[in-house]
Amino acid sequence: MENADLHDDKLHAMATLGELHFLQRDLQKASPLLAAAASGFRSIGEYPRAVRLELKHAMAMAGAPSSPIGHLIKTVLSIKEKARAAGDWEGTAHARETAIKLFHRLEDLRGIRNMLREAEREAERGSTIAQCVTSASLALGVLYGIPSRALEFANNAVELATLAQSHEHRFNALNRLILVLLYRGRLELDEGRATVSDAKALAEASGDVSMRFALEANLGVFHMDTGNYDLASNRFRKAATLIEGVSFNTGRINLLFNCGELEVLQGNYAKAESYFNDAGSALSATTPKYMRVLINAGLGLCAVESGRFSEASRREQAVDSYPEWWYYDPSLLVTFRARMYERRGQAQRAAEHFADSESDLKDRLTLAWLKMRLHRVRLLRKLGDTAARTVASEAAEVCSRLQLRTRAAEFSLFEEDVR
Repeated sequence: MENADLHDDKLHAMATLGELHFLQRDLQKASPLLAAAASGFRSIGEYPRAVRLELKHAMAMAGAPSSPIGHLIKTVLSIKEKARAAGDWEGTAHARETAIKLFHRLEDLRGIRNMLREAEREAERGSTIAQCVTSASLALGVLYGIPSRALEFANNAVELATLAQSHEHRFNALNRLILVLLYRGRLELDEGRATVSDAKALAEASGDVSMRFALEANLGVFHMDTGNYDLASNRFRKAATLIEGVSFNTGRINLLFNCGELEVLQGNYAKAESYFNDAGSALSATTPKYMRVLINAGLGLCAVESGRFSEASRREQAVDSYPEWWYYDPSLLVTFRARMYERRGQAQRAAEHFADSESDLKDRLTLAWLKMRLHRVRLLRKLGDTAARTVASEAAEVCSRLQLRTRAAEFSLFEEDVR
């Protein structure tokens, strides 16, 4: 008995240490510990614990630049089905969330939507925690599925985590809610302010580097997209500090890209180009392809604004056709294409390009819609098109409703200018 207890103690210690390294993004140390601990728990019949460790091991492996994401997806889907067969609904929900993250790396929208349809069918299965994780997954409908219910699911995930009295799941759920509120432009409203306040309080006690980074980076994106550039810069600096010296290539690429976009929005094209080049240098086989497209567009925009039109044309040729459904903020990419039309003397076509590209964004990726609206109004004014006032007025009304004061003031100025 003593030997068995000693074995169990060592197993629990190994799992705890592996999870600690995982939270701190020391993935090289985390990976072997998580794999060994998971195997050990399976051998003694503690399958739910093994499942959680196996999923963390999969995500640790996914952090490697040359990781076989397709193989990891098959592994995670197998874990999910075994958990479901055993009636482990928490394991099923966690595995599905992990699969969505991995499908995202491959930009496999069909795989993601299959997971979300499955989550809808199983939204009320299992414990409070299982339902919380499933609701958090369904909140990603803002990008991939049913946008109209994304906010409902995100709020439900927070309520369930609160009911379960789980700080870990509540912090994760709050971050997912912030993501939805960010895309919808709602973080300045009372619900957004309260959510951010709650998340900040939990972040102070959390050892989860990736979640703390996500909080700071997403707040930075919100400030950037609403025209509050100094606040955005401060948040991005805090986010950068959190991932200094840790294994988090995906987060680092996103942050570098966001810093580049922030400089573009302020007209600092040399600084922006430096950030985009750094982001491009960090790309790996496991980076979603759309990031490569966005970075190329950022560099192309810097080139055209700096008078290097031949380089900009070369980068324009590398831009593939747009996806049928935007599952990321396309504003910088669309702006690059529109600026190329404009530089060729096709301002009307540039304005139409913005109009065509924003068609499904207003109630889903609202801040991206507003950024593109600013460019569209500027072009319509240049063309002397009387539609400029209507386009600006609609955007100003949205800004006012969402309490986005800086953006509202910009559109109000446009309204005044075209009267």
